[in-house]
Amino acid sequence: MTQLSNTTSSCEAQWKMWLLQVFVLIYLTTVCAAQDESVSPTPSVETDETFIPATAYDPPVPNLYLKSGPSDVFTSEKVILSCNVSGSSGWTFTWQKDEQPLNQNADFSFPGDGSVLIITANKKDLTGKYACKGHNQRRGGDTKTSQLVEVKVAELPTLTLKRDTPWANVFEGEAVSFSCEPPSSDWNIIWHKDQKPMNEKGSSFIIKTVTKSDEGKYTCQAQFKLRSVISGFSNTESLNVN
Repeated sequence: MTQLSNTTSSCEAQWKMWLLQVFVLIYLTTVCAAQDESVSPTPSVETDETFIPATAYDPPVPNLYLKSGPSDVFTSEKVILSCNVSGSSGWTFTWQKDEQPLNQNADFSFPGDGSVLIITANKKDLTGKYACKGHNQRRGGDTKTSQLVEVKVAELPTLTLKRDTPWANVFEGEAVSFSCEPPSSDWNIIWHKDQKPMNEKGSSFIIKTVTKSDEGKYTCQAQFKLRSVISGFSNTESLNVN
């Protein structure tokens, strides 16, 4: 009996000790939670305004196009280029050739706001790549440089007139022939006697029966079939009729 009573007392002591440890654990957990709640979180700032980042100005690219005919021309022809900015006004324009600025002179003309460039193609040196750029003083900004337009200037062909018969002095009734070869099939030959056009066509000109009226100085020219372009005069061949 005494032994049972001692065992019961030992169990009660262990039980009480376990309950004490549980209460201490619950207490510490409650205290820590209260301390965490006492720390105020950083409030989020809300605003009705939506932030829009600043956008950098992107200059427009002007439109450059050929206003006249082809960009491949012969000396004595003209090339006209036009430059504009789509959907905008108040621009003035400057021009450049092969990335070098142009000034108005006998070769280049861009009057007014400079939106039109007139190239008087009187020499091969005007061959190059042309571009334009816009300037707006009211807005205080420039455009980007336009795309390039390449212009090619070719010299007019030089013709050689040949007298196929070896003698320049002939008698009436004889035959005489001349030849003048065009530079290519794109050209026609124009014949002249004493600087006046003749009603003759083709690269060869034959007088089957010479008369006194055929005496004179003969030359030829080449006329381009696709445009109104005429070469200079060839050398002169004289015909003397006895």
